[in-house]
Amino acid sequence: MDDLPEQQTRTMHLIREHPDFQLHLGFDACCTCGKAFSSAAFAMTCPGCHRVKYCSESCRQKDSEAISLTNLADVGQEEEMDSAMGHSSVMCALLRCCQDDEVVKDNESPTDMDRKRVQAARDRIQSELESYPATLANVISEGPCYQSVLRLKASTTKTLIVHVVGASDDAELWDLSKDGGSDNVFVAYTEALSDLATSRGLDVIKLVFVGPDCPDTNVDVRKSFQSFENPKAIFGELQIQTLKGLYNEDRLDQHGLQKPDIVIFFNPGFTVPEYSWNEALASIEKGTPFLSTTNTELEGVADCQYLMEQDKIETIPPGLAHIFDLCSEGNEETDDEGSPGTGTAFFSVNPFSGSRIRQSGTLANDIFVKNRWILGGILNSFDLSKANSDTSSKRRRAASDSKFNNPALI
Repeated sequence: MDDLPEQQTRTMHLIREHPDFQLHLGFDACCTCGKAFSSAAFAMTCPGCHRVKYCSESCRQKDSEAISLTNLADVGQEEEMDSAMGHSSVMCALLRCCQDDEVVKDNESPTDMDRKRVQAARDRIQSELESYPATLANVISEGPCYQSVLRLKASTTKTLIVHVVGASDDAELWDLSKDGGSDNVFVAYTEALSDLATSRGLDVIKLVFVGPDCPDTNVDVRKSFQSFENPKAIFGELQIQTLKGLYNEDRLDQHGLQKPDIVIFFNPGFTVPEYSWNEALASIEKGTPFLSTTNTELEGVADCQYLMEQDKIETIPPGLAHIFDLCSEGNEETDDEGSPGTGTAFFSVNPFSGSRIRQSGTLANDIFVKNRWILGGILNSFDLSKANSDTSSKRRRAASDSKFNNPALI
């Protein structure tokens, strides 16, 4: 997937020709020429993946021939991007995986798929679910911005409190409300966090999931950590609590929740205009380490830009500093104690993302993997005095890299 071109570039000529272009290529418009379908009945579907639509056989042929398997190695080069129109054999195979996964998700034992394909789809679906506890546990364990908190908790209360903000029943909580769902999700988080508790000398790790799509009935459970080497040895406890509703100060006070040591946002979409994160972010104490995941690199960049413009992050991850064109002054690495600074922030590919491939709802040839990118740092006030004198104008220009202003940011 990393070698495939970004298919968002394919809409640019259509947007230039039609400024009010709002069609979704491959869904309600031909994937090749952009012609709108007068009726779904007139659309021609790709016979391989059954997910991409064309207005005619000639357009289907033209699109499928745009990239051959022989030049995939060069697809990242600039000269290949213009011709990378998209529905190659590789793309078709990936979208066919999307189709299999959705069929198996809706029907555990579909009769029109062989056993090998069904099992492969189940494995991909499971890997995506396991990505949430694996990412949470491993990134917190290794991320530079969390080390001072972990050391402090190990030497004082021996209790780590983590709030997962914007959690939902069908993502972080694995369909918890369904029969048997609780056993799977609780075991997964317990196993994932056992090593963190053991290695850092923590007696309790408390996960609080808060979101409007959490289960209607608040869940409050306790699970014992066990050693992989000696399953009979019990050395600590995982506490899991769910709260249905928006994350804000009133809800936290209402349920008497302790302030979080770390906050997690799985695919929050900070820049999506339909949502507002101001109230949630305002209720988090300054200086709290955070972890955010996104499905695409562009979304991660947009989320980082949003947090910077809201003065919610004190430093910019080194890999993104050049994008915002901030001067290096004041962005030095921190000491080993993990005090806030550039050295504690990070932005990178997530090695713990799953293998399930999903299809964008905007462009039929766009694909992504959930939790593919991770952004971490410390929620604090960004010191604008350390930036270049013309940073403000550059930040305004960079504001175009938002989902609201740039349709390519899906």
